[in-house]
Amino acid sequence: MWGIIVIAGFIGLALFHGSLQGIWLGLSFRKVTKYPDEAYAWFRSHDDWLVFETTDTQYIANKLPQAKLLGPIRFVVPILGQKEITVYGLIPHAEASWHEFEKNLKKEKN
Repeated sequence: MWGIIVIAGFIGLALFHGSLQGIWLGLSFRKVTKYPDEAYAWFRSHDDWLVFETTDTQYIANKLPQAKLLGPIRFVVPILGQKEITVYGLIPHAEASWHEFEKNLKKEKN
């Protein structure tokens, strides 16, 4: 019974915020923590992503554009000396970019 209520709540939240695709992308972003160096390199090399090498929310808030954003995505990057970074994606382009990253990662890891 409670499981149905929780699932209905998540679906309602997703619909309120735009789509079920948002939940799928959230689950998909778990790959960032599994492949942080590759994700960091991808985000840095694509204009659809805003990368902040900080987690200072005040600093980031002052730098964000007035646009629809995906994020924040926060993760630790080993090649930066275990530094935690914050990433935002520019909607709608970031979603396509993320799917392209996943495809490239799958090719590299196979």
